[in-house]
Amino acid sequence: SRRQLEHCDLLVMVYDSSDPASFAYLANLRSNYSLDALPMIFVATKSDLDAVAQRSDPPPDIYCRELKLAAPLYVSPKDAQLASVFQHMAAITRNPASATPALLLARPHPWSTAKIIGVTALAGVGLASTFVAYHTLRYWWTSVIGARSSHSVVPKRHEL
Repeated sequence: SRRQLEHCDLLVMVYDSSDPASFAYLANLRSNYSLDALPMIFVATKSDLDAVAQRSDPPPDIYCRELKLAAPLYVSPKDAQLASVFQHMAAITRNPASATPALLLARPHPWSTAKIIGVTALAGVGLASTFVAYHTLRYWWTSVIGARSSHSVVPKRHEL
């Protein structure tokens, strides 16, 4: 219910890695109930069994990457891997924004339009400065150094 979701600190989406339809069910739940405002983590159980390809498009790891979430955690009670799930859960509850798709997807890409324009303008200024410095140095070299060398008494090659 919506009321229960309002009191939810973390949504742990658990699927069976040995069941090919398991992850697709979670993806449908997320889209049908608009769960992106909640911090969430995906956990794949039965990792000790042979993993099967999930019948979801995209697959779980890419699905999580598109939401800017961590890849699903693969756990198995037989392999004593449950401690990492609880550590991840605790970390997310300390920083819910790190696993909330609505917040993560709203963040601008690190190379936003403003940054791209700024870097391009800076490169243009650098290129223009280099052009001006080159022509200033070239003018100085020909006018100052060239004038000194024309007054020297060194015989020219054709006079030898």
